[in-house]
Amino acid sequence: MAKLHILGALIALTPLAFAQPVETPNPVRTATLASDYVMRELGSRLVIKQGKTIQPDKASKNRYSAEQLAAVRTVFGSEDPFLVKRLPATGGRTNYSITLPANEYLADQNQVKWAQTSMQVGVAPNGSLTVNGSLPSLSFTDKGDRFDLENMRSSGTMQPDYWTGKSRGEIGKMRFTLASEEGDGFTVSDTHYSNEMKRQGQYYGGLSEITFGSFSTHDQSVDNVHLALRWRKLDASAMTGLKQEMDRMRGEGADDNAGQLLARYAPLLKRLVKLGAALDIEDLSGSYNGQKVVIKGSMALPNASDADFESGTAFVKKMAGRLEIAVPLPLLREIADAMARNDKSREKAKMTVEQMSAQIYEMMLGKALANNYARLDKNMLRTTIELKGGLLAINGNVTPIEPLLALFEDKNLPPADTEPPVAISMRDRGVEAAQLFALNGDGEGQLDMCERTAAGLGVEKDLQQAISWCTKAFDQEQYSAANVLGQLYLKGELEDAAIPGMVQKAADEGENWKAQYLMYLLLSEGKGVTRDKKKAQAYLQQAADQGFADAVKAMKEADANYQPPARNGSDDATSDAWSFPASVEAGYYVKREFRFDKDKHRKLSVSMDNLQAHEKWGPLLGVCVSAINPSDTACFKLIGERGESPSIHVDSDIRGPRSTQSTNEKWLDIKYKPGDKFDLVVYTRGKEVHFVVNGDDSLVQEVNFPVEVMMLNCSTADCKFDVQH
Repeated sequence: MAKLHILGALIALTPLAFAQPVETPNPVRTATLASDYVMRELGSRLVIKQGKTIQPDKASKNRYSAEQLAAVRTVFGSEDPFLVKRLPATGGRTNYSITLPANEYLADQNQVKWAQTSMQVGVAPNGSLTVNGSLPSLSFTDKGDRFDLENMRSSGTMQPDYWTGKSRGEIGKMRFTLASEEGDGFTVSDTHYSNEMKRQGQYYGGLSEITFGSFSTHDQSVDNVHLALRWRKLDASAMTGLKQEMDRMRGEGADDNAGQLLARYAPLLKRLVKLGAALDIEDLSGSYNGQKVVIKGSMALPNASDADFESGTAFVKKMAGRLEIAVPLPLLREIADAMARNDKSREKAKMTVEQMSAQIYEMMLGKALANNYARLDKNMLRTTIELKGGLLAINGNVTPIEPLLALFEDKNLPPADTEPPVAISMRDRGVEAAQLFALNGDGEGQLDMCERTAAGLGVEKDLQQAISWCTKAFDQEQYSAANVLGQLYLKGELEDAAIPGMVQKAADEGENWKAQYLMYLLLSEGKGVTRDKKKAQAYLQQAADQGFADAVKAMKEADANYQPPARNGSDDATSDAWSFPASVEAGYYVKREFRFDKDKHRKLSVSMDNLQAHEKWGPLLGVCVSAINPSDTACFKLIGERGESPSIHVDSDIRGPRSTQSTNEKWLDIKYKPGDKFDLVVYTRGKEVHFVVNGDDSLVQEVNFPVEVMMLNCSTADCKFDVQH
């Protein structure tokens, strides 16, 4: 709401704000970049920062590209187009005037022309602001299309908490004319707007109003259009988070793409709703030919949870709303007349306009009353629409909600996978898949073949093959391979003198619990190593403290009072989300794999924090999909960048089974902060894998393999995966 406190003044000093989007070519792009600079720079200079007062005569610390600064010089003739003057103090208040001199920017068939615009700003000792601004005229022409604005004035106050305050303003006329022979367009006259926000306890609340004296085209006019919205129970902590994100985006120059803006604001707005935010429509009204339609109502999502935001359908089912609508019967007749005049079947039916109008009127009124969708109240047709608990009632009659849900249904998204994630190991893939992975140099495949050939699991037992596969797996830091060889060595089935050294490396460097227990046995027996009971006991303690059952049993036999340290489990399949937190040291990598149902979508929340430094590996969080057998992988990734201002980039790519090289890399243009939470939906359609980030279907990869497995990866950072089910 605070933006409305100074919105009028911002527009008054932003005559280019009506230019086209940034993506359009020069010279419109030049004008738009200059407009964006004015909005961001003035906004930053007038925003109250914690414990500080504003200084509108000093440049902000916003970051601007060289292209944008060049555009500002082109349009305004200077990188600082504001004329800021400090005025005499009044009543302890520091006063400033801010002026943007009259000028015009002309290039090709585009022209922006504005009169001198001005703003007066007063800063009280407690940091509160008063703002008054005016813009006498503005015109913008683009290849014949023209927009004109006349006589804009605004004023407002803003308290140090940023949200509390009042604003009001008016615009004499806004006119848009198309470059056509008919000169089609529209005119909005006598616009008035106001906003007031107050804080009461832990909540903010307020009233926003806007009135259009008339909204007219060349032959039609709607008059006295009025909208009054009352905001209730806006949680103060959530509003503080919203302000911080607005400040951050203003400083960084975030893209104004609607989808990306929504992605940035969505988590904060969702939090507001979950904490009880509600909206009352105190009045939505307008008159046509003297007949006034009035709508009043309210909307909220009581006791909302994350699941209620998963889809438009879930959102509507949770919504509690009420609308009261009143339509004058003469207006219904006006609508019937307009329909009759434009009905081409009228002549064939040999009916006059009056006859067809009467027929249409009687049909509309009769159907509404006969089906009890409305009721007559003197000369008004009234109805009440209520939505609560997933039920829709019109004028007290419960009616099927499916047509309403269909409007919000995401037809592109397959059904949600509501089952807890099912882990898949190399053993689950089958012996043929394991052999293919092993032959392709995959360490996990080699470990599985090591275990299979050592025990005769699905293949013929072959200890020489076991040594070969186990050694290859061990060389790829699959330290469990040493456990397989160590057990065979203890049983006397293998005599290779290198095996005790492999077990010790697995115990020390790999911190492998079973290897630590095997070292306890080897040192206790003096088999292949010098017998050492003290070292043996130390290895036993390490294995037991990490929860290895055989080691715990041995420790309790030696010390009846021994209890292993409590361990926090990370898998929770009883709640609505399966959680996998991973804190991975620099240079290390962890991976979890699950079955993926290609006919359903899987929703996750992910975040990455505590970015660490390593000479070779950077901080990484990945959500990837692949086939059961060796295949490429399609990945969504968070990539961390350390430095003075650590940040996170989002991308997706395709990688080969054994390749660190990525192809078809796609990035989101936004930079995020470590710890930011991302809502991710993963699904397939045909040969495409979709990674939907914060509700924006922005990362799509084309694949040539069946999607059967989902992998969660983390390296050199703290990662958090919450898989919804």
